[in-house]
Amino acid sequence: AWGETLRALAPGARSAARRNGETLVLVQRDVETAGAGAHETDFAGARPRLEAQIRGARRSAALQALLARLRSTARIERTEAAR
Repeated sequence: AWGETLRALAPGARSAARRNGETLVLVQRDVETAGAGAHETDFAGARPRLEAQIRGARRSAALQALLARLRSTARIERTEAAR
């Protein structure tokens, strides 16, 4: 549905905001990639790249949360070697 919306827009035009679950989405067709067959206008072709970016962001957020939990429970004690 988003691909159809995007292809129906004139280059540089924006769609109306639409709800996608908890997110509002506004689609804009980029003037420079609006040519027929442009990779960036093909949602099927862009999907793997976007999914990889989202997975990377989620992994990073999960790692940051884990490190915060570990820091909050850590005890630091001086040892003889540290003096």
